[in-house]
Amino acid sequence: MSTSPTRSKAEVDEAFFRESFKGRKHGMPRKAHKRAMPAGKRGISREQIPVLTAVARGSRSSYMVVLPGTPNAPNITAALGSVLAPDAVLVSDSASAYKTAAKTLGVVGRQIPSGTHKLGPYHIQNVNALHSRIKDWFRPFKGVATKNLPVYLAWFRFFDETGWVRAPGEFLRDAISRPRVKASSPT
Repeated sequence: MSTSPTRSKAEVDEAFFRESFKGRKHGMPRKAHKRAMPAGKRGISREQIPVLTAVARGSRSSYMVVLPGTPNAPNITAALGSVLAPDAVLVSDSASAYKTAAKTLGVVGRQIPSGTHKLGPYHIQNVNALHSRIKDWFRPFKGVATKNLPVYLAWFRFFDETGWVRAPGEFLRDAISRPRVKASSPT
């Protein structure tokens, strides 16, 4: 099945943020960590919080959602169901969950094989660049409490899409009227 050039392309991938209880004094589910202590494992683990990110190709328009657990097909399908156009092409890495999600959502799925950077005209370099911008933006905060992660992502998204030039009133109006970062309850 070939795709027409008029189809919108959405690059999708997940970023992982270290679980943090910053500011919490009592009732911690684990022993407190020293500041800036790295996670013991990369990627999917109990120490990391997955954030599904999607970028519309050719724009800075993005979508971010904190996933309730591991990035699996049902979580990805639920997160992307309301934001993907029916004619979209879902471009992702080689994780099998994306293939299942694309099929369930009824959109064309293109997966970049592991060890390669592109597949013909398809790549996920824009979404990976978004991850780099997010992590650079988070660095001065020295970590963000997991409970506040959706708010910080919305804050980042606002400035990333608008190019940092908005009046304070516009920022407030946009933050109140257009919540495009969702937080799912943990399972």
